[in-house]
Amino acid sequence: MNEDRDTGDVDRDRHRWHQCFADAPATLAALEANPNLGPRIFSDVPAGWDAEVAHALLALARLSAETGVEIVVAQFKSKFGGLRMYVDVAEDSVGPLEYAGSTPVSTSFRTSAIPGSVRERAMSIVDAAAARCAKRCERCGADAELVNKQGWLVTACPTHARLNND
Repeated sequence: MNEDRDTGDVDRDRHRWHQCFADAPATLAALEANPNLGPRIFSDVPAGWDAEVAHALLALARLSAETGVEIVVAQFKSKFGGLRMYVDVAEDSVGPLEYAGSTPVSTSFRTSAIPGSVRERAMSIVDAAAARCAKRCERCGADAELVNKQGWLVTACPTHARLNND
């Protein structure tokens, strides 16, 4: 699984992860334990979603190890108040385009996966993490809902929904 990756690449990634995930220790630990998992593009984890993202990363690492199919997380971030996790699966299992969900300002589509494939299982892990994050405050992890804060959609608890500076 990406065994040909240069040690310098892994070292650079680790340095970058320590900067990006200072407020997300569980995510950082999951990446440290599985350095070939990614992410390859700048990523961010809100502190309140740290446990959910780490759980998803560890589940993807287990799936990859169990099946022998390389899984690389290209990026994860908060966008329009929801978790976005983009995953590359080294398996020829891409199906047709499918509806992936909507927010008040966007509609998402993605390629589907062939039923029973590793890609389908990986997508299920990502979808479950996104669903859990949709109910957790990005800042503190408390029960939350999607709110519009000065034009920005965020998932926030009542306390953080009222604050204007975060």
